[in-house]
Amino acid sequence: MNALTTFDTDYFSSLNAEVRRDVTFWMEVCERIATAKSANAAIADEAHRLAHMPRCSQATIRRKFYAFKRNGWQGLINRCKTRKGGAELSIGEHFKAACAENQRSSKQAYRDMMREFRDGKYIEDVGTWVQVWNAENPRQKPPQVCPRNWTPKGWTYENLMRVCGLTAYERTASRIGRGAAMDFLPSVYSTRLGLRPGQIYQFDDMWHDARVNFGNNKVARRAIELACLDVASASRIAYGLKPRREDIESGKLKNLTEVDMRMLLAHVLINIGYHPDGCTLVVEHGTAAVGSDFELDLGRLSGGAVKIQRSGIINEQIHKGLFLGAARGNFKLKAALESQHALMHSAVASLPGQMGMNRDNSPEQQHGMAQYNSQLIKAAAALPPERAKLLRYPFLDFNKYAAVIAELYDILDWRTEHNLEGWDSNKVEEFRVSTSLDVWMPMDKLFELPDPERLAINALIDSDPYEYARPRDLSPREVWNNGLDALVRLPKSSMPMILGERLGTIRKVQDDGLICFQNAEYGPGEFRYLARNIQTPDGFRINLLPGTDYLIHINPFNLDECFISDLQGAFLGLAMRWQTVAKNDVDALNRQVGKVAKIDSQLRTPLARRGQGIIKDKIEMHKHNAKVFAGAPVTDAELDAHNRIQKTKGNLEDVFFAPVELPDEFEEETEGISSIY
Repeated sequence: MNALTTFDTDYFSSLNAEVRRDVTFWMEVCERIATAKSANAAIADEAHRLAHMPRCSQATIRRKFYAFKRNGWQGLINRCKTRKGGAELSIGEHFKAACAENQRSSKQAYRDMMREFRDGKYIEDVGTWVQVWNAENPRQKPPQVCPRNWTPKGWTYENLMRVCGLTAYERTASRIGRGAAMDFLPSVYSTRLGLRPGQIYQFDDMWHDARVNFGNNKVARRAIELACLDVASASRIAYGLKPRREDIESGKLKNLTEVDMRMLLAHVLINIGYHPDGCTLVVEHGTAAVGSDFELDLGRLSGGAVKIQRSGIINEQIHKGLFLGAARGNFKLKAALESQHALMHSAVASLPGQMGMNRDNSPEQQHGMAQYNSQLIKAAAALPPERAKLLRYPFLDFNKYAAVIAELYDILDWRTEHNLEGWDSNKVEEFRVSTSLDVWMPMDKLFELPDPERLAINALIDSDPYEYARPRDLSPREVWNNGLDALVRLPKSSMPMILGERLGTIRKVQDDGLICFQNAEYGPGEFRYLARNIQTPDGFRINLLPGTDYLIHINPFNLDECFISDLQGAFLGLAMRWQTVAKNDVDALNRQVGKVAKIDSQLRTPLARRGQGIIKDKIEMHKHNAKVFAGAPVTDAELDAHNRIQKTKGNLEDVFFAPVELPDEFEEETEGISSIY
C-alpha cells in the first residue's frame, strides 16, 4: 500500500471500517497488476485467483484497476457505502427547521411538512413532489395528484429522526433558548489542586425552596441568599439571607440588589481577607454583579491584587431576530458554588414550607398551607399582641429559619464525608488508642508525647494499622482555617469608600452617647452603637459630641461595627455595638453594668477636676473677705509695709536701716550719709 499524505490520512480515517478494508483489498490487487508486464494478463490472473470471492469478476477487476489509475486509491471507494442517507442530503435541514418551529412536537412538525410537500410546496434543494417522484421513478409518469400515502424513500418519520433529528441542545435552544440549552453543553472542568484559600472566591445568589413569614408580609415569601464560596477549601465563608419583602408604599416585592453584593464584597475583603499573591472574584451580570467603577476601586485599594472575572450573559436566542430572553449568568463558570447550592437544597428539604424543585414537583398541600397561613396572618393583626404571639403557623418565622440555616451550613462546612475534587493534599493521618472509643487524634500529637507513651502507641498501631490508624479527608472548614494566617485584609477605613455615600445614613448622637437606628432587613429591634472611645485612623481616641449629626455606614454582614464619618465624608473611626442583654443573663448584665460604670467614671473625671477649681476659688474668696473685715493688709502696698515691719522685730535700728529704694537722682546727694551715722 502506497504511503498516504496527511490529507489522505485524514480522509482515509474518516471512512467507515468496512470501506477502509475494501479500499485496502483493492489497492493490493491494483498494485500487483500495475507492476506486471502485461495488465491484461495480470487482470486475468487476479480473476482466476479471486474466483472464489463474490464481486471479483474479470470485468470488476478491470474497472477497479482503471479507476485506480485515474484517481488513485480514492477511485476505489465504494460511494454507496459512504452515503449518510438521502434524507439528510435532501430533506434533512428542512425537517430540522420544521421541528424547531414547532414548540411542542416533532411528530406534528413532520405531519405539517409532509402535508405541505404533498400539496405542491417547493422545498429548497429538494424540489416539488413531482421532481422527487421523477427522480425515484424515472420510467413512470407521475400521477396528476400526489398520493396521500406516498412517502419518498428515506422520508419516514422514524428514519428522519434517526438520521437528522434535532439534538437535545438544538431542540432546547430552538424552543426555549440558549440559557436552557446550556444544560447540554460540557461543564467547565478545572481542578483546585495547588490552589490556596483566598485566591478564588465565587459569588452567586440563590432562591431557597422554602417560604417563610416575615414582618409586614401578608403572605409567606421565599427566602433568598447571596453567598461567597472559597474555591480552594469549598467553604461557604460568607452569606447573607433575607426574605422577599413587600414594599408597603409601592406594593412591589424587594429582592436582592447590587447593593447587597457590594455589602458582601466589602465584608469579605475587609473582615475576612484575601490572598496577597492575588485574588479573583468570580461574579456575574445579574444580582451578584460588580460595576466597572467598583472594580477600579477594589483594584486601587488592594494594590492590584483583587481582580474580577465575570460569567457571560445568556439571553441571546438561537435564531437572529427573536426577542431577547431574561438575562442570566453562565453557571458553567461557577460550577463549584452551583453544586454546593444543590447540596444545601437537599439538606433543608425537610423544613416546613418546601416548594419542591419546580412547579411540577411542588407538594400539593402547599396551596392549602399557604391559604391557611395567610388567614392566620390576617387574624393575628386583629388580636392583642400577647395573644397573637401564641399562634402557630405552618411556615417558619424568618429569624427561626435563618438560625436553622446557619446551623445546617455549619454542619456542611465541617463535613468530612465528601468527594470533593482535588482533595488529595487535604488529608490527615489519625490514630486512636482504643477500638471501643471512636475518638481519633492527629498523628502529629504522637511527637508531643513522652517517649515511653509514644513508643507504646506506635506498637499498638503496628499491631493492627487498620483498627488504630486511618487517613481522613479534611473538612472544608479545616482547610479554610489552615489558610487564614496567610490572608491580608483591606483596612477598616476603606469600608465607607467601598459602600459609597449613597449607602450611608445620617444619624444624631443621643444625649446618652449612643447612635441608634432600626432596619427590619438587618434584624428585629433597635441597633445601638457607643459613640465613645472611637479609634481614629491615626491611632487617637475620640468621643463624638451628643446632639451632632454624623454619616454612618452599617454592613449587615457584620452588625457589630458602625463606621463613622463626618458630614463631608471624612472617616472618623469605628463605633462598636452596644449590646442588649437578657434579663436573666447575670454575667452579661454585670459586664454591661461595669461598662456603664467605667463610662460614668470617665465622664465624672473632668467634672471633678473642674469642681476642685471651683471649691478652691470659693475658699480663697472667704479668706480674702475675712482679712478685709479684720483690717489685715490686703493691697500690695499694705503687704509691703507689713512685711518690713515684721522684719524689724521691735528694734528701731532695724527700722532706720531697712533697705529703701531711692530714685537715681538722689544717689550723689546721699553718698557718704551712711558714714556719718
